[in-house]
Amino acid sequence: MIEEQIFTALAPLFEGRVYPLLAPQDTPRPNLVYQVISDTPNTVLAGRTNTHHLRLQLSIWTDDYLSGKQFAKQAIEALEQAGLRPVIQSIVDDLESATRLCRQIVDVSTWCLFKMESLPSGE
Repeated sequence: MIEEQIFTALAPLFEGRVYPLLAPQDTPRPNLVYQVISDTPNTVLAGRTNTHHLRLQLSIWTDDYLSGKQFAKQAIEALEQAGLRPVIQSIVDDLESATRLCRQIVDVSTWCLFKMESLPSGE
């Protein structure tokens, strides 16, 4: 599953603090929260293949702007080294004003191979 690949690639960089959708309250920084924005199965004339085009959003939370930029760069490199071949769609700087936390929002796309037996049957 893509979630396992993301965690395996990024956990060492964030000391295991890699979470889908939402980090637990008071999680130390830096940490990374990811979500699958879209998962589009590849379809050909003969039907669906077992490849999917995924768009992922990585939110990297840090205490300061410059370390956030560095962690974003390292996260992209870690995904590349894991063989996910991320294509960067955008990188956005963000500041949560209430907590003064910095966030780098990295939007990437990638192709992923799914084993057909691991997909739900729809029954």
